[in-house]
Amino acid sequence: MDRAERTNDISEALPAARMLTNMRWNLIWYLPLVVYFILRLFWPNAELYWEGLVSTFRHYGEFVLLALSPAFGLWLAALHALCVAPFAILIVPFFFQPESTYYPRRYLWSFLLAASTYGTCLLLVWVILGSWPFLTDGSRHIRIRTIPFIGCNGCEPIQ
Repeated sequence: MDRAERTNDISEALPAARMLTNMRWNLIWYLPLVVYFILRLFWPNAELYWEGLVSTFRHYGEFVLLALSPAFGLWLAALHALCVAPFAILIVPFFFQPESTYYPRRYLWSFLLAASTYGTCLLLVWVILGSWPFLTDGSRHIRIRTIPFIGCNGCEPIQ
């Protein structure tokens, strides 16, 4: 390839850069939205994920029983999904491609994606709180929850 055939346009070399150049002025609202989702939804959830794993492995004596608990499996899956879900907002540039079938209603699809991602995160927080695997009763004995959302009478979650 000689020098005349080379191009300085990065959008022809990288498809992701081409998607962002198709958005043009829409980047004014899209980039702050991405920053908001990362700072407001991903970062606190990543801290929750880490604290949850640390507190779970602190009770390593019960880990064998805990690994068999469906509540622990649901809790761990929901915690992982809560950290991954905010990155769904990165799909928005696909709606702004002129050859896309979503292009005529790109703003509607972008709003629905952002709203459903936020709603999914709220639902996952509810699932995480309802399936926390360790409970303590009135005499401060630790019990392992086996069925999500069902605890013992007078039990409360421990940290």
